[in-house]
Amino acid sequence: MIKRNTREIILEKALDLFSIKGYQSVTVKEIANLVGIKDSSLYKHFPNKQAIYDTLLTRMNEKFEATVAFYRLPQGEIESVAREYGRNDLAWLKKACEAVFLFF
Repeated sequence: MIKRNTREIILEKALDLFSIKGYQSVTVKEIANLVGIKDSSLYKHFPNKQAIYDTLLTRMNEKFEATVAFYRLPQGEIESVAREYGRNDLAWLKKACEAVFLFF
């Protein structure tokens, strides 16, 4: 059996809790309990709840940028982005919409 990285489990469980209860309502103790560790052990991986949240946001931004690059989605001012979307066919637009939908 492969042992999962505790840091990754903390991030996974924190994301679950943040998405259900919101950032403000989640405590470090709750995250630790869900992971199956003591809150003091959680602090070996992250200095505080904000650091967990910041790590999650950084990862989500990186994944979004990778999705945008992979599908070559236009970015920038709304007028130029709208023109770019208009230049592509419906099949491309469906794939682009699906990629963004699956990301979120």
